[in-house]
Amino acid sequence: MNTTVLALQEEQVLAAVGRPGAKPSVQALYRAPAHGGGMENWERAVGALWQAHDLPTRGITLVLPDEAVATRTVTAPRMPESRLEELVQHEMRTHTGQPVAADYLPLGTDADGRQQLFCAACRKETMAGYLAMADRLGLRLGSVTVPMAGRLRLLRAMPSLQSRTFVCLCFEGSSVLSLLVENGAYRYSSRSRVFSEPGTLDFGTEMTRSVSGTMQFHTANRPASPLTDVFYAGCPDDDFEVCLAGIRGLGLRVSRLPECPAFRALPNGERLSDWLGCAEALIR
Repeated sequence: MNTTVLALQEEQVLAAVGRPGAKPSVQALYRAPAHGGGMENWERAVGALWQAHDLPTRGITLVLPDEAVATRTVTAPRMPESRLEELVQHEMRTHTGQPVAADYLPLGTDADGRQQLFCAACRKETMAGYLAMADRLGLRLGSVTVPMAGRLRLLRAMPSLQSRTFVCLCFEGSSVLSLLVENGAYRYSSRSRVFSEPGTLDFGTEMTRSVSGTMQFHTANRPASPLTDVFYAGCPDDDFEVCLAGIRGLGLRVSRLPECPAFRALPNGERLSDWLGCAEALIR
């Protein structure tokens, strides 16, 4: 059964219609500008997108914007799922200092057998605003998720990356997410503003410094394997070209994020790396 993913992003809204699963099938992809983001711009953009393409109004998966989400990694002993849910709610409420809606994604276990959980939370007041917007637009939500959940599922669905240690730079609007993966397992992420114009020499310098900072974090934590690669997504190849020399100067290979074999070919020859935060939410 098909579902529709709606992703709210800094400068645009994205929609993907397809069949979710371990091997998702994407039938259609849509985007609409939402300059500056914010509830009013998103609502206007989503309304226009749904009206123009007569998209389904039920069973929508809403991907919250990164700015609305707080995340952290939590270590927990083995316990029943109901206890884990209570623990995550408590940890994220303490972390944000606000009443929150929270959930988690298991990352595996550490050397001592303790569970590693990727946790995400959105303030309840903020969440209520997104739910109210969906109601005003006549959209019936089936689930709500966060961009990082899709990215972690995407990495797990890429066998070629399972034993590699790398940084993935995910661009969205005027920000970039630096995602550190060690031997195929998530280790660390940070989101920062991009202050220089993509494609300029300053942009190349800024991205090289960002990668260098992540390398230092990796080295300081006594890694089991060296950092070897940098992948990028959401940035045109022509704009990223100025970053290649600087990153290679750090002793790293650099290339666009590989296509995920779990996905069948996307419509109109689109690349999955240009639809991160949206299409990847179809992975189940």
